[in-house]
Amino acid sequence: MVAQSTGKGKKRLSRHEMKEDKLIATAQKMERFYDRNRSVVWAGAAVVLVVVIAVFLVRANRQRSFEEASLDLTIAKLMFQTGRVAEAEPQFQAIRERYGGRASGEALFYLARSAFMRGDEAGAEAAFREYVDNYHIDNYLDVAAIAGLAASMEAQGKYAEAAETYMSIPRQYRKHYFSPEAVFQAARCYLWADQKDKAVEAYLLLQRQYPSSALASRASRVVAQIR
Repeated sequence: MVAQSTGKGKKRLSRHEMKEDKLIATAQKMERFYDRNRSVVWAGAAVVLVVVIAVFLVRANRQRSFEEASLDLTIAKLMFQTGRVAEAEPQFQAIRERYGGRASGEALFYLARSAFMRGDEAGAEAAFREYVDNYHIDNYLDVAAIAGLAASMEAQGKYAEAAETYMSIPRQYRKHYFSPEAVFQAARCYLWADQKDKAVEAYLLLQRQYPSSALASRASRVVAQIR
């Protein structure tokens, strides 16, 4: 005689049914959690939305600021390039105070040039040095700023410092078109500083490193004269 089950009337669940029961229970827990924390969930969604909007506004503001800076800078540069330097200076200064980044760096560069043109070599030196120390916009402006710094020093009789500053151009920008000229100017400043040996070294470097430059032959003649 087959023994009867003590759990009479109870149906044994299959593995599939047990999985379904667990799924349903989990779903019910999630529903209860949502009901209890609906405000928190919506608050979280609101935070995400605010962040998205803020990012969009920041980007839009940056673009607008960039466009405004570009326009202001273009107007100031046109004034400068057409000889209205005195009018351009306050425009460049306003750009420096209002904007950052490239616009501020370019404005500083032109302020340095303006100071040099006015005969304020010390002011030009300070402005060019600030650019060289704090900005890197492109090779053209960077090299021009270093050359301006050296010229400002030279105009004040700081010949040795000017020579070293000129020499920093071929060291940092060996293939730049101005590098042969920078070496030539450095050699000249070394001569003014009574540092003949360094002058000769610079002229020889010019011949060796830039043999196709028109200044190489001039360097050869100078070396022959001073040796």
